[in-house]
Amino acid sequence: MVDLLGALVLLESPTTEKAAVTRLACFLARLWRQRGARVQLLHPRNAGAILRAEVFLGRGRPQRQLLVLGHLDTVYPRGTLGRM
Repeated sequence: MVDLLGALVLLESPTTEKAAVTRLACFLARLWRQRGARVQLLHPRNAGAILRAEVFLGRGRPQRQLLVLGHLDTVYPRGTLGRM
């Protein structure tokens, strides 16, 4: 878990850098797919990719749903970690 957190932190994704945000979304998409999720990447014209992952490990129709929202962009410009 610590290694994964470190990898995520090092993938800087400033809000204004569409490619950087998309790179992080693709990284997370691979992780979710490895865990059996159905993944969809949405590509808005003026922003980095949006990640949607659905996980259901049971049979039939799910009885309940849980929605988790977050963001992929960081506040700091790229290179800030190297100066910290």
